[in-house]
Amino acid sequence: MELFNLYAFNHKQRKEDFKELSEQLVPYMKGHPLALKVLGCFLFGKTVCEWESELRRLQRYPTDDIQVLISRFSLNKKRKDS
Repeated sequence: MELFNLYAFNHKQRKEDFKELSEQLVPYMKGHPLALKVLGCFLFGKTVCEWESELRRLQRYPTDDIQVLISRFSLNKKRKDS
């Protein structure tokens, strides 16, 4: 959780508004450090509504393949940054 928080909030502790969402999102990354970093970077600066949207997407299209998850969030981040 600390690694995810470092990238999602730019410090080791999460914002209280995002506590429950963080606890629901992080398990999808199965403790994989790169996946936690990519997801955190992807969610950094986004609203609670945007986090909820990503959680619903993970629930709707689950996968056990960490590489797929990393690709999903890194590609979406690149598209939004362009």
